[in-house]
Amino acid sequence: MQDLGPISPIDGRAAQALAAVLCLLFSLSVGAAAAERKPTDSDQDRARAALEAGRVAPLQSILDKVSEDFAGKMIQVELEDNGHILFYEVKLLTDDGHVIELRYDARSAALLNADAPEIAAARVR
Repeated sequence: MQDLGPISPIDGRAAQALAAVLCLLFSLSVGAAAAERKPTDSDQDRARAALEAGRVAPLQSILDKVSEDFAGKMIQVELEDNGHILFYEVKLLTDDGHVIELRYDARSAALLNADAPEIAAARVR
C-alpha cells in the first residue's frame, strides 16, 4: 500500500460545503423513503379520484361559491373526510383582517358551517 502522507484538515468553507451536501443527500433519501411508503396517498391524488368518481364537485365551483358568499382572500383550501361526507375546509382572510373557517359540502357546494364570530361581516350582501 502506498503512503499518501498526512491527511490535512479541511478548511471552514470546505466543511460547510460538505455539510450542505450531506444535508441535501439526507433530505433526498428521507423524501424518497416517504414517497415509497405512500405513493398514491397524496391529497391531490385523493381529490382527483373523488372527482373522477363523482363524489366531489370541481374545486373551481367551490371557489366560485365561496367568492359569491363571502368577501375576502382565500388562504387555504383542503379536502377533508369526516367518515360520513367529504367537505372542503376553506380558510378566508376577511377584508378586516380576521381569518374565518368555512366548510362546504364537496359534492353540492352547500355551506355546511362557518367558525368565527366575524362571519356576518364577511358575508357578501
